[in-house]
Amino acid sequence: MTPLAPIRHDLVLAGGGHAHVEVLRALAMKPVPGLRVTLISRSRTAIYSGMVPGYVAGQYDLDEISVNLDRLCVLGGHRFIMGEIEGLDPVAQTFALRGRPALGFDTASINVGSTPDLAAIPGAAEHATPVKPIEGFARHFADWQAETHARSIAIVGGGAGGVELALALSARLDQRAMLHLIDHHPSLLSKLPPGAGRWAQKRMEQRGVSLHLGQRVTEITADGPRTQALIPADLTLLVTGSKAPRWIEDSGLSCDERGFMRVGNTLQSRSHPAIFGAGDCVNYDAFPREKAGVFAVRAGPGLADNVRRLALDATPVPTTMQQRGLQLIGDGAGAACAIWGPFVLSAPGRALFRWKDHIDRLWMDRYNHFGAAMVAAMEAQPETMRCSGCGGKVGPEILRDTMGELAVSGDVAALSEAQVGSVDLIRDAFDDPYLFARIAGIHALSDLYAAGATNPRMLSALTLPYAKPAILRRDLEQLKNGLVSLGVPVIGGHTAEGAELTAALTVVGDKAPAASTRARVGDALILTKPLGVGLILAGRMLGKVHPHAVETALKHCEQDNAQAARILEPYATGLRTDVTGFGLLGHLQTEVPDGLGACVSAKAIPLLPGALDAFRAGIRPTILDANQRATAQALCNAPSPEISGLLHDPQTSGGLVVSVTQSDVEAVLAALHAAGYDQSAWIGRLTSREPATDTGWLEVIDPWE
Repeated sequence: MTPLAPIRHDLVLAGGGHAHVEVLRALAMKPVPGLRVTLISRSRTAIYSGMVPGYVAGQYDLDEISVNLDRLCVLGGHRFIMGEIEGLDPVAQTFALRGRPALGFDTASINVGSTPDLAAIPGAAEHATPVKPIEGFARHFADWQAETHARSIAIVGGGAGGVELALALSARLDQRAMLHLIDHHPSLLSKLPPGAGRWAQKRMEQRGVSLHLGQRVTEITADGPRTQALIPADLTLLVTGSKAPRWIEDSGLSCDERGFMRVGNTLQSRSHPAIFGAGDCVNYDAFPREKAGVFAVRAGPGLADNVRRLALDATPVPTTMQQRGLQLIGDGAGAACAIWGPFVLSAPGRALFRWKDHIDRLWMDRYNHFGAAMVAAMEAQPETMRCSGCGGKVGPEILRDTMGELAVSGDVAALSEAQVGSVDLIRDAFDDPYLFARIAGIHALSDLYAAGATNPRMLSALTLPYAKPAILRRDLEQLKNGLVSLGVPVIGGHTAEGAELTAALTVVGDKAPAASTRARVGDALILTKPLGVGLILAGRMLGKVHPHAVETALKHCEQDNAQAARILEPYATGLRTDVTGFGLLGHLQTEVPDGLGACVSAKAIPLLPGALDAFRAGIRPTILDANQRATAQALCNAPSPEISGLLHDPQTSGGLVVSVTQSDVEAVLAALHAAGYDQSAWIGRLTSREPATDTGWLEVIDPWE
């Protein structure tokens, strides 16, 4: 009997801040038996604040300053939940998340940064662009730059953040816009040694930045900020005082007068020791520090050690925090100023910036290149990497050899004269039980929608990972809510414990009236959703897919086929099926009626972003080779490896493929696009073939250039 390793402790990390990325890395390098780590973040990447000015200046692109949280979690064996935190109940030990059920924990840590205090200046909420949260500003900077033609920009705040932003913009814009920097202190960088402020002021004066020092902004208007007089500006950027997210103070945690969570020298909450905190959202009672990314970075190792201790029922120990941190302020043009306590160094040339750049890149590589050796080992032995989702199905050849006609029996089975049903089994590929239940349900229901069935109902058989009762309860609550969110009655089910999270869902619906239309030669083939899910999910397992491509693919999986089925009802659809584990060509092979063939245009096939890149990077879903072998006899030509890879890619929650008369194509696509199936496309046509012919009736044309 194999010893079990049940989950005994849930650690939830709220926010993907600088301290938490180190916790994720440290707990992956040295796992705690029975500890499950879950990260909640509103994005699959985290911006490194120290490199944002360089990004604004054009020295880095967005990916170079982004920590890939999704990759770090997947390769580290952690769960990732993308969501917006709206509340915390420290007594019930739950986080409230927008649009989904609350998430429970045994231990939690908060590293969510700070938010702008827009109420401090009249008009700021309506007329200013806050620079914090920094990730929002950084991600939208490129769009803002493309859309805005500001001739005058005002920056409110003369601290390190405002100064670096002003220097970066002045370097990038090169006097194409008038820059104003406003601060109520008589000098720049008032919290740093005077030499740093003099260095920054000299740089700005050389670039024509207009300084308004010793002036307090009393109001921000649509025409710019007002001090003693109006400072005309098309855009006002706010880099002033910040506050903690409101939900922290509202939670009942011990907070200071500005709402920042108070933590002691172990980084535990002063009032609720099961909750830790670090970064800009906390007030370090034991060692007061200014809000700076360097101190969040320094808190990471101590935080990782103490959450590990608490998970092992050991006592957290005091952590140390350096009195001062090295600050390197870049001028956006390759020079920099170094500050260490009372000392300031501003050497000529690019040496200091190269030093800063080296430090920053080393820090980024520590997390973005994490697990490289593990990935190389998995790639060297691909049989050890088995896909989940529909990429984990048994191949079509084995099914046909063992199950015979049952393997090609269609989307649904007749349960009676009035009802049809189908069953789907899927293993978790999403690391989020709520999302997994939603996608598993949408995937299973697609069989009913493909068959035109109505009034769907569902029975669920769920296998939950081995865990202590409180954790099983949490997981089952997430799964239940995920299924219920689909609006389809769950009329029964069964549960069990097992090695991994799986769902076997039986769906039942009322049988559609017998179709009066048959598929005909010349009918157009319409695909409602793009291909590529299998490649992206397989690539995610190796950390080789861009996190934005992952997010797009998961949103795609959450788009059900119910509305598409309703749109298609008025039209004569001769062929109608959904595209799932056997890929587009595999499902055409089983569903095109005898006497007809199919011709598919490769150029017309819609693809998910990142799918083709994944194939070119060597990603291959487990079932892909079996899918290709299964259609080899039916194909009359050999598509290129790339085209074949996408057309055989196993789809989890894929779209519908239907045949309609060519006269209906324009109306069908217009309706699908209006309903949110943006990439639905006319991908080919039905052709003729000799009856009982098994070879050469499936054609792929229009190869990619």
